[in-house]
Amino acid sequence: MTAAGPARAHRLPEEALRALAGGGGGPEAVRALAAIRYSRDRLLATALVELARRSGHPQAGAARQAYRALAEIERVAPEAVRRVLSYPVVGNWLAATVRALLRPTGAPVAPSALGQVAAAAAVRAGVTTRVPAAGPLLVLPSLGQVWLPGDEPVVEVRAGPDGPVLRRDGHRVPLTRAGDPPDDPRRPWNPLHRISTGSAPLRLAVTLDGPGWRLATGDGPDPRLLPQLGPAEHRRWRRRCSAGWALLSRHHQAVAGEVAAAVRVLAPLRGAPDGLVSGTFRDAFGAVAMSLPPDATALAVTLAHEVQHAKMAALMSAFRLTEPGRDDRFYAPWRDDPRPLGALLHGTYAHLGVAAFWRRQRRVEEHPDAAFAAQVAFARWRAAAWEATEALARTGRLTEAGELVLDGMRGTLQEFLAEPVPAAARRRADALAAGHRRRSGTAG
Repeated sequence: MTAAGPARAHRLPEEALRALAGGGGGPEAVRALAAIRYSRDRLLATALVELARRSGHPQAGAARQAYRALAEIERVAPEAVRRVLSYPVVGNWLAATVRALLRPTGAPVAPSALGQVAAAAAVRAGVTTRVPAAGPLLVLPSLGQVWLPGDEPVVEVRAGPDGPVLRRDGHRVPLTRAGDPPDDPRRPWNPLHRISTGSAPLRLAVTLDGPGWRLATGDGPDPRLLPQLGPAEHRRWRRRCSAGWALLSRHHQAVAGEVAAAVRVLAPLRGAPDGLVSGTFRDAFGAVAMSLPPDATALAVTLAHEVQHAKMAALMSAFRLTEPGRDDRFYAPWRDDPRPLGALLHGTYAHLGVAAFWRRQRRVEEHPDAAFAAQVAFARWRAAAWEATEALARTGRLTEAGELVLDGMRGTLQEFLAEPVPAAARRRADALAAGHRRRSGTAG
């Protein structure tokens, strides 16, 4: 890991881009997007160190020391560095920190947190090293949190026959991995929960990570994120993920393959009074935030929805899809507030995936009420996504790559619109669409 030498060029084959544009792409295309994002994150790590130096940031030396430690670890264990640097929390933190160094706002910025990234890589690699780390709480991305008192601004990660140990000022914390994590964030070592369900190649393997986002926010996690999960909460998430994944991998194998390739982290959110909450992160490829879904179907459709957002975020970081212009806002049939052009494109792509999910799900629902609801959802979201593509086409602000994506979406949606839906389900979908327009103040 070094700033010297040429950067690797990535190319996305045209057939892969066209498949992605149509709403799919498959695991290979998703892995290609992940590789592009990983290269970006490596460059951001290099930029962070250089920008901290140029700006005279007081933590510039610590950031450089952490970077050198990462380079040493990569020489002996490149996979360990790759797993940590590609961890979604790290990508989010790197992007936020580089932006803050480029355009200072007065808000605190901590480039020395790269030391905690290096510590996590050392733990994974099983090597001994010393890394900068201030404060008693250390976030080890992809692993957990360590409470390690002491005033020394350096932590030693020591490999040993019984596993890694962190040391500072005479204090030591062994990083054992057995058993359920304790429900106490002040315990010396709180490993993250992991969930694995299904079998290769359709295997969901994710880390449940709410507290890890402290790395990105500095002083504390987003209040919408749940703190460290206790054993009972972990069991609820594990049961729900197992049931939802069984549905997705049985009836939606193409989507399951993409989710398995893309999603590494579930960030548990607090529930909302009006139902399930979910989202993705622009700079954290592979992470999905969601509250605990009420049932297997809700989890499955949420993953189908959010993997589309993940793919679009990666596409937007690799290609310019829209031209700059006026700060116009556009009606989105899934939001009560008008959206800027880029957000409308994002939402359209995501709801193409939602329509595709219900297109398949309506054929496997056994209960009449559930089958009718699936027909309504298919009719509702195919029409909503098509309406949004027409708005996108009228803007005249899509690049050549953006037009390719738009054409792909419209081609898929034309196929959806040609499929028969029971008249009662169509009428219900139309009524829901009209009601949304009235509520948003755009009826007409």
